[in-house]
Amino acid sequence: MPPPGDDAVAVPLEPVPAGPPPPSPATPAAAGEPSSAGPAAGAERGGRTGADSFLRAAGPLAGVLANVTVLTALLVYFGWRRSETQSQRLGIDQSILALSTRDYLLRSIGPVLVLLIGVAGMGLAWVAIDRRVAPWFATGPGSAAVERSRPRAARRTLRVLGSAWLVLPVAVWLLGLVSPSPAFVLFPVSIGLGVLALVYAAHLHYPTGEPDAGEQRRVVVRAAFALLLACVCLFWTASNYAEVLGARLADGLPGRIERLPAVNVYSEEPLFLDGPGVVERPLDGGEGELRFLYRGLRLYDHTGGRLLLLSDGWTPTEGVVFVIDDDEPIRIEFVQDVP
Repeated sequence: MPPPGDDAVAVPLEPVPAGPPPPSPATPAAAGEPSSAGPAAGAERGGRTGADSFLRAAGPLAGVLANVTVLTALLVYFGWRRSETQSQRLGIDQSILALSTRDYLLRSIGPVLVLLIGVAGMGLAWVAIDRRVAPWFATGPGSAAVERSRPRAARRTLRVLGSAWLVLPVAVWLLGLVSPSPAFVLFPVSIGLGVLALVYAAHLHYPTGEPDAGEQRRVVVRAAFALLLACVCLFWTASNYAEVLGARLADGLPGRIERLPAVNVYSEEPLFLDGPGVVERPLDGGEGELRFLYRGLRLYDHTGGRLLLLSDGWTPTEGVVFVIDDDEPIRIEFVQDVP
């Protein structure tokens, strides 16, 4: 009852029903109910872990490789490697060519183009394979019953990927017994592919779905180091290809001598160009005039303000490479046929 003198309104109270309180709403995961997304969602979460880890790790590496300075340095290195090998086969020192950065870049187009095509092809193949095999491993390693429930192709895929780090280099080494040049080019990339396959097999065998922060860092770091090693192996492969290409160009030079531009060289003083097929002919003329003519020469290259000439009878054992500076008092004539 309210105290006298105070106005009050009495509100009736409803009785509280006896019994347990009503259940609070719970999410399917909290109540232990199966997710409405079904096994397909689990496959998507678990099976994509390997690909997502590789993609997260590849982002920073792609940024480094896309840097203009890094790409320029790689292109220059490839061009230098090819020129060095070619010069050694010709019997000259590469520094005599005095090649510029632009010359190295132009000479590296071939190896780098092959590298990019190879990377693109392997990347597309990996995406296609990952999309097909990832759902097989959505449940994780689990129990022995779960392992046996996987398709036989899944277990076979794990064995193949896990042994690729050894099988691929050995296969390329055996290829070298039959064909040394392709094996020399492919051996580094076989190492890189083997390491990538091994790490990818680990991701497939132990998908984590939604890993915690520590596990996610370990996954990304492991994938990043694997990708870094694979990139180094790919650049090593391109370097080997540049070396093989330079050797091939130098070794095939005797068969291409006739296709090089034929030149006649006129000079005021004797140049003493003595080589197989070179003919020196004195000319009538006074002081300060061109008095010597040299025939039987081919223009091999013009770089760094220097002319590199070969004789018509050039061979790897008896050939001579003539180097003439542009500032010498000479005249060059390009002729269709050597008389």
